[in-house]
Amino acid sequence: MFLRESFSLLFFLLPTLALTNHLHFRVKRSSSLAATLLSTRNELVCDIDKALSRNQNPDSLLQRLENLNKLDAPNRSPQHAGLWYVWYTDCPPPSNGKLGPFSGSSQQFISPEGNGYQNLLDVNGWLTATLDGIWEEWDGRLLEESLMDEESDTKEPFRDWGANHWKVTFIRLQIALFGLPIFTQTFPAKTSRIWRTTFLDDDIRIVRAGKTGRREDESVFYTKRTPPLDGKVASPSNE
Repeated sequence: MFLRESFSLLFFLLPTLALTNHLHFRVKRSSSLAATLLSTRNELVCDIDKALSRNQNPDSLLQRLENLNKLDAPNRSPQHAGLWYVWYTDCPPPSNGKLGPFSGSSQQFISPEGNGYQNLLDVNGWLTATLDGIWEEWDGRLLEESLMDEESDTKEPFRDWGANHWKVTFIRLQIALFGLPIFTQTFPAKTSRIWRTTFLDDDIRIVRAGKTGRREDESVFYTKRTPPLDGKVASPSNE
């Protein structure tokens, strides 16, 4: 009688034990994978920073880091808002931290409320250029055409473009000398760009920005929460 009850109990427990072991294995494997990805991410960031300190092109390293992006909708993440410092870009002036013959730091502040943002170029505090703009989720329409090109529209007709693309519109540019405005420009309506966020976590963001939404006209921006060690933006022109 005792043996029969024991076998019956074991019969009912075996599926539960098997499921528990399976879940334990999956959790362990998931934790191991997360640790591996974090380690790879940290190694890549270290390699990128070393490349920048040696005036080397980091493009291939940036692409490898982008491949580790875990967010499907980075532009809708609260991690996206706040202050970012540009460490590297292949964009022309003034986005690369250069204003005429002067070089400085480049920062971007994305408001956590509303749809405003601000780009700031700062040359040691005495010369600044501030660009104010607004953003909206991009609908996939190229800025120079009425619709996406036929190939993209056919392949991804229901793509959620706004998840990682913004259409940004420039409002005003102001240049100040020792805090006093010396030049102000209001941009014409529809002066816009497309930003594509390709990597985002708590400390690092990579954005590829262009005039139309096409990949071939994009420039890359490698940004961090902390300023560059020398306070200036690295770019191919510095190599």
